[in-house]
Amino acid sequence: MSDSDGTAILYHEALKGGTRLTRNLCALLKRAYVLINAAETRDPIKAADKIVKFIEDNNIETRNPYFLESDRSCRNQRLAP
Repeated sequence: MSDSDGTAILYHEALKGGTRLTRNLCALLKRAYVLINAAETRDPIKAADKIVKFIEDNNIETRNPYFLESDRSCRNQRLAP
């Protein structure tokens, strides 16, 4: 995360554990980030559109996608019904 220009954080209902830590580190390091709540953004196309807009609006060139092992609940949620 510290080597990237920005971070897209997908979470379910509440920031917790490593997801909250990632958001806090982004703020501390003054890195751009976008929060996408899977409970509110259930359509994967809309979630992807938010990420693309974030990338374009913030001129993001370096991205390091990863999932936090402690946030298994988010990964197991389906965005689409």
